[in-house]
Amino acid sequence: MDNRYYFNEIQNDIVVLSGGEAQHLAKVRRAQIGDNIVGFNGDGFDYNLEIVAISKDKVQARVVNKTTNRASGENNICVYLSMIKNDALCSAIDNLAELNVSTNPQPGTMNTFYIYGDNNKIISSASRNMYVLLGNDNFCPVTANSYYAVGAGTTGNYRGQLAPSLGQLTNGGSGSYTINGLKVDFRPIPTEVGKELTFFYNPVFDTIEFIGEGYLIETRETTDNKNIILRGNNMAYNARINYSSITLENGENNVINLYANSEGNKINIKSD
Repeated sequence: MDNRYYFNEIQNDIVVLSGGEAQHLAKVRRAQIGDNIVGFNGDGFDYNLEIVAISKDKVQARVVNKTTNRASGENNICVYLSMIKNDALCSAIDNLAELNVSTNPQPGTMNTFYIYGDNNKIISSASRNMYVLLGNDNFCPVTANSYYAVGAGTTGNYRGQLAPSLGQLTNGGSGSYTINGLKVDFRPIPTEVGKELTFFYNPVFDTIEFIGEGYLIETRETTDNKNIILRGNNMAYNARINYSSITLENGENNVINLYANSEGNKINIKSD
């Protein structure tokens, strides 16, 4: 039997195992102080541990060293969850990390959770995730090496580490930004209402994402090999790109204009 155990608490090189993991060690495996085990928490490493304390519902172990997680794979796993209660959502996030879905911080190897709805409180010990909050009054105290981003127009109390290259434009603001090498200009479309836009680079899937309404997005110079996602309504994207992917997702009245000499691009349209 593989002697590996999931943990969600570590402080000063002391790992704490609780719940079923601790009970299995103490009652089934009859672990003793001084025994060696391997722990993991979805951060991309195996932790070689030495047990230092055993109680009824908790096992503490000292970190001897850590190595690259030998169980980590190269495949991305997408999990679609129905609308569930907040407690169940937090539990699902932790369980996915326990199943080793979350691996290391390289692009394409973390989890992304798109949180729809209002008044969610995301409290999870899983690390190295991306949380995209698309409702109002959501709270997300993310863990180490995780990120969050918020959809345009959302309100509420957010706390944690912002997604790389995050930006927001509200009330018809405009500007020029560089997002993971893509140089773009943003300006509101005069005839549209509700002009708000959130944009960020998602290191999980190596995508540049725009969420909003009523904006013109224009690439300033020709760029190759980008994955671009547009979510929203009444937006236009004037693209100078080659060998790239543009996905329109769950929106309406959006326009994509490809400049002359653009080549090798793929347009995707997704709708629930």
